[in-house]
Amino acid sequence: MRVMPLLATARARRFAAFALVIASTVPAIGCRDWVVRVRRAESITLAPVNFEVPVNGSVRVVASAFDGDNNSIGDKNFRFSSSNSAVATITDDGLVIGVSPGTSIISAEVDNARGETTVTVVPEVPSSILVSPSPVTLRRGNVREFTATPRTSTGSAITGLSVIWESSNSSIASVTQSGQVTAVAPGNVAIAARVGQVIGLSQVTVTEIPIGSISITPQSRSIQVDETFIPDVTLRDTANNVISLLGRTLNWTSSNELNATVSNSGVVRGIRSGTARITVSSPDNPAINAFMDVTVSNREVRTVAILPRTGFLRLDIPRSFGALLFDSTGVQITGRVITWTSLTPSVVTVSPSGIARGVSLGTARFTARVDDAVDTVQFTVTQIPVGEVELSPANTSVIQGKNISLNLTVRDSTGAEVTGRNVVWATSNPLVATVDNSGVVTGVSPGNALISATSENRSDIAGVSVLQVPVDSIRLVTPADTLVEINSIAPGNTYQIQLSLRDADGGVVLNRDLLITSSSPGVANAIWNAQSRILLVGSTSPNASGSTTITVQALGQNGNPQGKETTIRVNVTFVAPPPDL
Repeated sequence: MRVMPLLATARARRFAAFALVIASTVPAIGCRDWVVRVRRAESITLAPVNFEVPVNGSVRVVASAFDGDNNSIGDKNFRFSSSNSAVATITDDGLVIGVSPGTSIISAEVDNARGETTVTVVPEVPSSILVSPSPVTLRRGNVREFTATPRTSTGSAITGLSVIWESSNSSIASVTQSGQVTAVAPGNVAIAARVGQVIGLSQVTVTEIPIGSISITPQSRSIQVDETFIPDVTLRDTANNVISLLGRTLNWTSSNELNATVSNSGVVRGIRSGTARITVSSPDNPAINAFMDVTVSNREVRTVAILPRTGFLRLDIPRSFGALLFDSTGVQITGRVITWTSLTPSVVTVSPSGIARGVSLGTARFTARVDDAVDTVQFTVTQIPVGEVELSPANTSVIQGKNISLNLTVRDSTGAEVTGRNVVWATSNPLVATVDNSGVVTGVSPGNALISATSENRSDIAGVSVLQVPVDSIRLVTPADTLVEINSIAPGNTYQIQLSLRDADGGVVLNRDLLITSSSPGVANAIWNAQSRILLVGSTSPNASGSTTITVQALGQNGNPQGKETTIRVNVTFVAPPPDL
């Protein structure tokens, strides 16, 4: 749409109309007569088109007239109107004023021409919201109506706006969408009224309803040890109205906590036989209180159960036992003195605190008693199992035919040395070494063997090397054989000497090699037969003649000479061979 500039005053509009009339005057017939022609409006436009205005706000509209050729016409007096003056009004000079939310059609008329535009009146945007009352203190349970007044920047109240109510903590105070606030629990909370992004607040403090009096029932009660109960408490305000206990904090005390205790929530518990006074009071005014007397008695024990009930008792090893106590309803009882008694004192002892100790192997029985209730358990007393078997030395040697004892140490699973345990001895090679039930090893023949000792699946081994018996001396069975006479040729050129090898104890040693040397090996020498123990002496050459000394000495297991030397003097006589035939 086209918009004509708005002339500021009526005088200016009349001047413009006069100028328009002069400009539109044309000559008619000759120069003496003039005809004035006024143009009629055929159409009207309004600006702005389809606009908004807030309540109490205003917008000026401008009307423009056009002739049939769509030429703009000035100096027209427009008549303005609103289709709904309850929503918007318009002044004679085109000022639209918002009245209430809604829509209205704004019209302008002249020369039977008409133009229209639509105005939408929107709610006025507040600059602030005043929430009342604020600040305010409410008692718990109080209900109060709050109001919210949206205001303009100049402080004028705005009506007709929708307000949203909110609470910063509904557990302290809640609010309905009509602004009704209910105090729920003591504390501080903010009540908010919101219109769009604009918020108004009221600070609310919720306090408890003052306690005017307290009553407690029953006035007295008898309970047993470990029994609990909660007394009934009634609170009243100063007007004698009953007030709720919900969320209330009360002070609870006991005059004798050794006999009975009371928790912060009023739970009374019997501790031991005796009496106590339980008092409940207002935390704000301790003079407002009530009390009851409690008598505590021991519960009767009907059942005793010793624990543990499985396993063994080890000889001389203490083991702790306990007992669970129950009344006739199956509720556990604590804090009672238990009497422990051994029924087999020669097998087991038991202390007043329930520590049992096996003193001999066998079956142990003992009891736990409280009042007339008793329990009995039975255990087998066994030795502490073997934890380790150790042989020493780990490696040793023994001379063939001699004995050696191995050292045996047996320890139980606690690491303590024990005796009297069954031990099984064994050898890996009885042809080399044997062992008896006492751990005495005997060398049978040279070689190596493993000796083992086993007790209760625990074992150890020791290595044993059996050595040959050392030869101490070599004897001539015929003493006269220390001097031998032989010829250089046969017959009579050899001689047999029987030898006897002896150990240091004089015992005969068999199957040994000898070291044989001759001082004149060109004259005579000897050969040793260990099986027959014969030393064969003979000349070494048909031409031999003279004397030599044959020396013999035993050879040990390692091939080294061993024991004393024995010498034999050999004389060889030359015998000429017979002439050839």
